[in-house]
Amino acid sequence: MRKTVPATPVAPWMGGKKALHRRIIERIEAIPHRTYVEPFLGMGGVFLRRSWRPRLEVANDLNGEITNLFRVLQRHYPQLMEVMRFQITSRREFERLRACDPATLTDLERAARFLYLQRLAFGGQLGGVFAV
Repeated sequence: MRKTVPATPVAPWMGGKKALHRRIIERIEAIPHRTYVEPFLGMGGVFLRRSWRPRLEVANDLNGEITNLFRVLQRHYPQLMEVMRFQITSRREFERLRACDPATLTDLERAARFLYLQRLAFGGQLGGVFAV
């Protein structure tokens, strides 16, 4: 196990573990382990906030928009920040992106769309926009 700096999730997520993350992490870190598997990553409320990193980590989620976002953050962070740099925060832009079919976008555009909508939706609740 290696010490790591905890990070804050990038956006809110319905069903997120914000209120419980400390208790969950205490329990995880009390058990010796070499592998950590997070099958329901969401925005990474537990995964990103842990203080110790085992030899092997696995992060997964059924929602492809989440896995795409984390892949883009991992591999194309500067490009994502550039795409989002001048995004307009308005109801019209929110509704335009909400109505947009993510299948018509590149992975970078999809990640920017997903993050934009998650950060601006009330409590991260988009009313089924990202249902699987």
